[in-house]
Amino acid sequence: MELLLADPAWDQAAFETVIASGATRTVRLARPVRVLLIYWTVDEDDAGRIVFKRDVYDRDPALARALDARFAFGSRPEI
Repeated sequence: MELLLADPAWDQAAFETVIASGATRTVRLARPVRVLLIYWTVDEDDAGRIVFKRDVYDRDPALARALDARFAFGSRPEI
């Protein structure tokens, strides 16, 4: 929201109108923004208990296989 509000074409009312419409809207920003997406199916609740969530993208089996696989360091190029 801060990135949009920094643009003179947007104000709080315009932003809230778009949100209230529920429609998808593409907005071009003045400069690229790096985004880090994190997906996990295990978390901790406020009491410190482990909570397992549904794996909606079915990524857990591949991750489990990767964690079970033998690990070896590859050769490093000489400098």
